[in-house]
Amino acid sequence: MELFIFAHFHAREGQEVGVATALRDTIAASREEAGCLAIEAYRSTRDPALFYIHSRWVDEAAFELHVSLPHTVRFLERVKPLLGQGRSVRRTSDAIRVQSGDGPMISQPWRWRMSANSCSFIDANLRCVRCCSSNNPPALAGV
Repeated sequence: MELFIFAHFHAREGQEVGVATALRDTIAASREEAGCLAIEAYRSTRDPALFYIHSRWVDEAAFELHVSLPHTVRFLERVKPLLGQGRSVRRTSDAIRVQSGDGPMISQPWRWRMSANSCSFIDANLRCVRCCSSNNPPALAGV
């Protein structure tokens, strides 16, 4: 079963560039992993110290391998002293199933998007299913 990772973390004041650089350096290597279906890093438009990673993996074993690889270990060691409070990593599965015409059911996980005004979870039909007007995305606990 595919695994989706949602991570967020805050850089310490003055460490934003270091965190952004570390992310840039590791994302490319992560994309090359056989088990990585997609990985992207994002930065909040309202809080430049707030970063997000969203990734998709073929399964939990692929993500566990990712966590143990040298480029990931280096990334974690590199950013640990740069991060402040407020970080989380959530492991999730598909949130919804959508019928595609007369074909079989296909997996369509929620898409996450941030804009200058809000952050939203939207379904496959691009309808908002949860909104937030604060600097942080909606809590992912229990998802």
